[in-house]
Amino acid sequence: MKVLHVVEATTAGVGRHVFDLATAMHQGGVAVMVVCPPKRQGAQKDTGFADRLQAAGVPVSRLPMRRSVSPIADLRALAQLVRLLQGANPDVVHAHSTKAGVLARVAVRLAGLRPNTVSIYTPNAFAFLDSHSQLLRWCVLQVERWLGRRATDLVIAVSRSEWQVAREKLMVPAGRLTVVENAVDAAEFGQLEPAGVARDRLGLDPDRLTVGFVGRLVRQKGLGTLLLAARRVMDAGLAVQWLLVGEGPEESALRRTAAGLNLSEHVVFAGYRSDIPTALAAMDLVILPSWYEGLPYTLLEAMAAGRAVVASDVVGNRDLVRDGVDGVLVPPGDAAALALAMQTILVDSAQRHRLGQAARASALARPTPAETAGQVLELYRRTMESALRADGP
Repeated sequence: MKVLHVVEATTAGVGRHVFDLATAMHQGGVAVMVVCPPKRQGAQKDTGFADRLQAAGVPVSRLPMRRSVSPIADLRALAQLVRLLQGANPDVVHAHSTKAGVLARVAVRLAGLRPNTVSIYTPNAFAFLDSHSQLLRWCVLQVERWLGRRATDLVIAVSRSEWQVAREKLMVPAGRLTVVENAVDAAEFGQLEPAGVARDRLGLDPDRLTVGFVGRLVRQKGLGTLLLAARRVMDAGLAVQWLLVGEGPEESALRRTAAGLNLSEHVVFAGYRSDIPTALAAMDLVILPSWYEGLPYTLLEAMAAGRAVVASDVVGNRDLVRDGVDGVLVPPGDAAALALAMQTILVDSAQRHRLGQAARASALARPTPAETAGQVLELYRRTMESALRADGP
């Protein structure tokens, strides 16, 4: 089997997802290649995706792709991708996230490979769930809907609620839609260093309660809501420091918001870091106030690390967090509800411990990355067999 993964979003969760799949498949003897940009648009320090793949023995084809809509650049990338597909003639083209999802599925059709090559798509969070622009949401939805019905053999959602969105909004037939959830190796987060040591490494007060976020600094993550809630928590008299780990285009705006709320001396922007276990070790509570997700690695890792979590009740988050059992869910964009949830957990160390232990148990019960890669490979085989039968006499 020859598998070609196509991804523009080489940073954060999507990059992690593709890296885990590609390396597991390569180690299992599958002929796999990853097509990705040399560097993701806007990335400053998180730029080693292709190099990490090659170090793991996975062949990489560097093809410039832009995150933003850019007709000329997108057409150029599409033409290059068509030529690459015609030369490689893969059995499976697996596209990941919105931009690569559009380019790769169109390229498969233009390259004249169908039905001999099957087209697989993993959304990793649907961009049309973004609340920013109604027109852009509508346009993306129409493109996703057309491609899902006309140019995709199988959509692999990373959570059950993402499956529901694909079924209801995209109207993808149930027979061409399935779920394989993201996974982390919970064992990697079982032995964290002491919180005080980790905080000292990150330039934090080692003895102060710490609330943290890990992820890209983008609108999707709802970090403006987090800062408003942080102000409420501080006004309630709690001595808390706030740690934001990650990079992204919203950093400058978030710094200005923090300054306007008189939070600058309490909020640490740590930037991109590869030592996520250290960052999680420093945190008493992990927050993910997103507007939408697929199935977030931030929560998977925080729960594996035994940390109490508070997340917005949206697609992806609600698939991981059982409200009141192994975390707390709050309405997206509701700073008051987020602040109350944080205050309640921060003042009660027994509750933090209980939620963290339950979160760790939930994480240990989940599949490993190797197991999920095996599930995906089996889906490839079934989809190829279905395509061959459909093309038969």
